[in-house]
Amino acid sequence: GTTSALTLTPASLAYATQLINTNSPSQAATLTNTGTVTVDITSISTTGPSSQTNNCASTLTANASCTINVVFTPTKAGTLTGALTVVDNGPNSPQTVALSGVGTVVSFSPTSLSFGNQTVKTSSPPQTITMKNMGTSAITVTKISVTGSRVTSFIIQSNSTCPLGSGSLGAGASCTINVVFDPQLKGALNANVTALDTGGGSPQNVAMSGTGD
Repeated sequence: GTTSALTLTPASLAYATQLINTNSPSQAATLTNTGTVTVDITSISTTGPSSQTNNCASTLTANASCTINVVFTPTKAGTLTGALTVVDNGPNSPQTVALSGVGTVVSFSPTSLSFGNQTVKTSSPPQTITMKNMGTSAITVTKISVTGSRVTSFIIQSNSTCPLGSGSLGAGASCTINVVFDPQLKGALNANVTALDTGGGSPQNVAMSGTGD
């Protein structure tokens, strides 16, 4: 006999922490007609802070497939969910993919620091990270510190304006984190500036690298 059935894979798409009101890289779902007859596609849509584009036609023939690309665009901080839904005239309609991601109001510029080569046990010129609250209300910053396997080779300076202990960062406000590279041994060294806060997606990390000579 003839059969009609669509499958939509994967079952879920999870997105990395994304700054509010910005688009994530797209992730793809595949719609496949596993039956033996053509299926009519009525609609393809998303709910939650997401949008989709696709190369699917209004019909999908037997054994054919098409791709749906979904972008996550959070509008607020925290964990956000939604769904990709395909409606058609197949017996298992609708098909869905669960969507999830985390929005954050905290931005860092730059998102990484590279100190290059530095003589062991001498300090580099400082480099500055700007932390900004992109939200509409203040956030609490619990702690900003150096984390990773080489924490002694990277130093946050005391003249940083961000709260290194408990403090707050107002809506639209910025602060600076000044870091020097003081390698304690030779070779490639890596660590992070890590922020613990209530802005969504905590902890946030700014990767740092340098080479001790």
